[in-house]
Amino acid sequence: MNEIPPQADQKAELAARISRLKPRRDFLDHTYISLRHKYVFHTVGKAANSTVKQYFYALELKGSHFAMPSVHDRGSSPLLSPFQLDRQTLEKALTGKEFLRFTFVRDPYARLLSCFLDRIKDHKSRPYRELMRWMKKDVGYKPEFGEFIKAICEQTPFQQNNHWRLQYADAMMPEVGYDFIGKQESFSADMSTLMSRITGAPVDLQTDRVNASPSVTAAHDKLPKYWTAELVQMVQTAFAKDFETFGYEPEREWMGGFKSAVQAAGTPPAKKTEQAQPVRRHIRLKEFSPLVQRSMSPTEDYLSQTNGTLPPGNYKLTANADGFLIDPKHAKRPGPKLFVLGDSFVECSFIHEGSRFCDVLNQKLGPAPGVCFNAGYSGATSLNLYNVLINKIVDKDPHSVLFVLPSNDPLSLLNGNGYWNLNDRRYAPVLPVRRGPPAVGEFEQNAGQLAPLLEAMCGLSDAFGFNLHLATTPFVSTQYEELAWFRRRHKTRETYEGLMERRRVLNQVVRNTAQKCRKDLIDLESILTDTEMFYDDVHVNEQGSLHLADILMQRLGWPSTAGA
Repeated sequence: MNEIPPQADQKAELAARISRLKPRRDFLDHTYISLRHKYVFHTVGKAANSTVKQYFYALELKGSHFAMPSVHDRGSSPLLSPFQLDRQTLEKALTGKEFLRFTFVRDPYARLLSCFLDRIKDHKSRPYRELMRWMKKDVGYKPEFGEFIKAICEQTPFQQNNHWRLQYADAMMPEVGYDFIGKQESFSADMSTLMSRITGAPVDLQTDRVNASPSVTAAHDKLPKYWTAELVQMVQTAFAKDFETFGYEPEREWMGGFKSAVQAAGTPPAKKTEQAQPVRRHIRLKEFSPLVQRSMSPTEDYLSQTNGTLPPGNYKLTANADGFLIDPKHAKRPGPKLFVLGDSFVECSFIHEGSRFCDVLNQKLGPAPGVCFNAGYSGATSLNLYNVLINKIVDKDPHSVLFVLPSNDPLSLLNGNGYWNLNDRRYAPVLPVRRGPPAVGEFEQNAGQLAPLLEAMCGLSDAFGFNLHLATTPFVSTQYEELAWFRRRHKTRETYEGLMERRRVLNQVVRNTAQKCRKDLIDLESILTDTEMFYDDVHVNEQGSLHLADILMQRLGWPSTAGA
């Protein structure tokens, strides 16, 4: 995330901005600072924060004669609160490069259910009493889970208790540039990585042996029992930022087993019309949340489906205020703007920041004016990218836009209604996704949707006066039996050969449209043919990213043609 610019009284101004997100008391109580190990940790309620504190209290006290205090007693914590630091030190802690900033988050569905089971069913807890005041009920009232969800979805983040507050607001995402965001669902791996970064030594934690939470609710195993379609819809709307920012899918497999209270009792439910159950829908914008910073690591299963040129480890992604990926060193470059549209091929999440081809283009410019923005997003289709182009790019006065055909298109066009299938959780252009599995469609018929969509992009470029370059999607074609990792990635020869053919068909549509609309064509399928440039069949490795940057620098005519 972008660092907060120096100002006359930054501490007071930062505190004022944070106070618009949540009460100042929560900021002071749940922000932990170590001057010894140079880190800042913010605890999100019901997201493993007690267990995390257990580890870092122990680390802070290591080598001292002090006994380990309770992690629930803030006054005895060996870690400092913001109010204990002078302005200059607090500024360094929250914005400086010498401090590591991190937090942990949790699946919104499991977190809210855990809060209900732990804090609301306990009538002696402070969160319960706060909720009763909000609901205007007497202490002793026993709210149902649905009442709890409805009540908290009516609240603003500032009004919410920290145990159920929108995590995006509670973690102060608009104001704090995190270097690491862990998840409760991958706690062991994330905590091991985090401790290794802080201590500088390899760490493999047995976190299943340490759980400092005062109450273990096992909420994840109880989700289908408590959640209903109506409650899910409320949370998808009120907590949308949490799903988007932290990469949690709003739709889940367990949602297929919803039962109403009437059905559970064995009585057939009355049929409801769509008017009786109104659904608030919205166009899906596939983007990174503004100013978000993520650290991503390829899983062992993912690595097993690569050729060995993708190193394991953490890969940092930083988005600017408009949700475009860019190395912070280049975020404020002036001059003509280039936006590169695509899916995971363009996103390059598993290439280190600074080595992604969009970052390398910025480096190659040196002091010359010009800036390249990475508008790639994993799972995007051409329809999703058209939406990004018209809603996020045309008003930014682009000099040039490079559209790279997504490798997702051959998959999404297998659905009924092609790009516009509203049941596919990964590709649907409208949210919330409709219930039920996606209908099966005919690729040959749906492939006809691509040409008019590309022609619409060409029309936009003419109307708004920017250069549009169309690129085919590159991919590795090899003998299916030769490579074990390739067979793991493509389960059968039939699926592999069918996918290769669909990629070729759509790439030809790109070539034909570029010729018809007189747009520059960059035929990456023909240019990127060296298998050593890829770590699987569609994603370039670091060597490929650097090579691609060289190609684009020569082909795009940017920024030298600015003003021509």
